[in-house]
Amino acid sequence: MDGKHFFVTCAHVLEKFEEMQVEYPNAQLAAYTTVPYFTELFGFNLIDSESKILDVAIFRGQEDRVELRGRAFIPYKGSYLADPAVGEYVCIVGYPRETVEVTQHKADLNYTQVILPISSVSDRHVVLADETGERKFHDFFEPQNTSVDFGGLSGSAAYVLRNRIYRFIGIVKECHESDQTILISRLGCLNPDGTIDRSRMPY
Repeated sequence: MDGKHFFVTCAHVLEKFEEMQVEYPNAQLAAYTTVPYFTELFGFNLIDSESKILDVAIFRGQEDRVELRGRAFIPYKGSYLADPAVGEYVCIVGYPRETVEVTQHKADLNYTQVILPISSVSDRHVVLADETGERKFHDFFEPQNTSVDFGGLSGSAAYVLRNRIYRFIGIVKECHESDQTILISRLGCLNPDGTIDRSRMPY
């Protein structure tokens, strides 16, 4: 946005981090990428956050632009899809906590790609609900898992593939454990400087 790179997650992730800092004052927020090699990014500055409706926190790194070989940042302007429709498929890539293994000597993130149809759309949310109970789960591990706990997907970016182009619609806000419903906060109210335009935020 506006020639700068921003990092977005949920406000409840930020709140959990702030709780952790009470016990571990030197704790830092970090972002990871594994392509083309494992890279850790840290030193983030909070730009804006909102916890009641959208549950979003926006950060910027120490530099205006972060260069990651083999990775491109998504231009917000022109990419945001303002009219996602029921039945369109949403793609989410994230790291459910049950698949993440981090020890002193190893960090295995085991990313998961979830592709699910939209069941409903409101001003605030895009909802992915398993209304018919016919969701299929497939992974590439042996033995095959038959399901995955979506806990840990908070803050993951969500896209609709329309006309063969991935269009950003928002971030994962909640994953209901009981019925595996995913709520995506629609983020069409961001300013070019990374702040939230509260006059355009749904109430």
